[in-house]
Amino acid sequence: MSIQEIIGEILGHPLGERGDQYPLVAIDAVGLPSTVRSAVEEVAFAGRVVLLGYTPEQVPLRTKLFVQKELDVLGTRNATPPDFLPVAVGAERAMAAWFTS
Repeated sequence: MSIQEIIGEILGHPLGERGDQYPLVAIDAVGLPSTVRSAVEEVAFAGRVVLLGYTPEQVPLRTKLFVQKELDVLGTRNATPPDFLPVAVGAERAMAAWFTS
């Protein structure tokens, strides 16, 4: 199941069908090839992808999306669980507001 289908299931209708917008920021804290690809594919045009997780595996990406969507891609390292907790809480609140509005 794609991330679009998962979000559509949560919304109760396909993403974009009722004017829903793609997120301006996609944060990948998992680092799996599939989650990195999803972050790049699902973020809005002129959006930002933040990579917290990483994988020793190579991640094939369609580089056309970086240019076509004019994306900013940022990475960070050395975060500890206490560093990540405020980010997770903020993301949870933002998602709750986004899905209920």
